[in-house]
Amino acid sequence: AAERAPAGKVAQAAAKKEASIPFVAAPPVIDGKEDGWQGEDAVKWDKSGKFPVKVRTAYDAANLYLLYEVADQSPWVNNGKDSTLLFKTGDSVDLQIGVNASANPSRSQPAPGDIRLLIAPFQNRNIAVLYRHRLQQKDNPVTFTCPWRSETVDSVKVLESAKISVTKGGERYCVEAAIPLSDLGLADAKGRTLKADFGVIFGDPDGTVNMLRSYWSNQNTMLVNDVPGEIMLSPNMWGTVKFAEK
Repeated sequence: AAERAPAGKVAQAAAKKEASIPFVAAPPVIDGKEDGWQGEDAVKWDKSGKFPVKVRTAYDAANLYLLYEVADQSPWVNNGKDSTLLFKTGDSVDLQIGVNASANPSRSQPAPGDIRLLIAPFQNRNIAVLYRHRLQQKDNPVTFTCPWRSETVDSVKVLESAKISVTKGGERYCVEAAIPLSDLGLADAKGRTLKADFGVIFGDPDGTVNMLRSYWSNQNTMLVNDVPGEIMLSPNMWGTVKFAEK
């Protein structure tokens, strides 16, 4: 409670972030490149003028499309051995979204429908890990612990249906993905306005530990030494996204 009190003040003071997710008739080819995304809305941010990030989004009847372009001196390195903990062991990109539009928009803790999609390199391939934080019936739950507290996510699974492609060069990388809307609970996405946030986690050059968490809306992300605190969701710190009807 003491930790969430100042976070609530940050949420009240922060400028409200809003973005549109356009509907596309011709989806982009998933090749890790920005080709096919011209003219689509982009979300941009940085951390104190450094570590710039650009995220593009789109959707069609079947998939949500994501493109993350990230400046990183050691691009796309994550040597984690546990697929559920890749947010702690190196580079990854993140989508947090509440797919239940009837949930309290001011909630400071996750409710049913609040999910996190983490994309990261893992054992010579790129994977998407879907965290569903609150379910009426748990399905492969994982409890994240530290010496003084724990947080249980009711379902943690690798999303095998995700299509992911990554390119990297110099001091940057680009992650492009197609995620089935049905796997996210968004089969009826058109026209909906939902709470959401986009993020990037920067790891050390060896891909062994995270060094910085940078998010579009949530500015209370400096914590990098507490596993339960880093897996917890704070929907009151998220912005809003609207799935455009056209």
